[in-house]
Amino acid sequence: MEPESQATLNGIFQDVVQHLLDNAPHADFFSRPCALVADYSKYVPADQEMFLSRILERAQSHYYSSLSEFRRDLQLIHSNAAAYHGPSGGFMRYEPVIHWAHDLLLLADGQIHRRLPLIQAAEAKQVCSVVQPKGRG
Repeated sequence: MEPESQATLNGIFQDVVQHLLDNAPHADFFSRPCALVADYSKYVPADQEMFLSRILERAQSHYYSSLSEFRRDLQLIHSNAAAYHGPSGGFMRYEPVIHWAHDLLLLADGQIHRRLPLIQAAEAKQVCSVVQPKGRG
């Protein structure tokens, strides 16, 4: 992906995450790692932990090259909530957290949908830069 289009794409993702942090009910619950829950790692492997501040950091460092990568990380927040807070979850499980995570995804999807033309344009630049030969003349 061209640096300019990747920067544009990640800037959009930063805006989405910031909107979630500022407006989603219970966003603070998903903003940082679950350091206080002793048995969390039994249900969510360390390499699968995901939280909003990590997604924001990734977008700020231009980590994402596609909407699907960004959505995968958002979905991981919900999957992790379901793994720990579900019926066979951890000692500190609290079932409403799964619903909070679902609501977070719905809000994220709404924000993505609002920005979809910009996202698609940035991703299209990526495809064009791969397909178009450079240095012809």
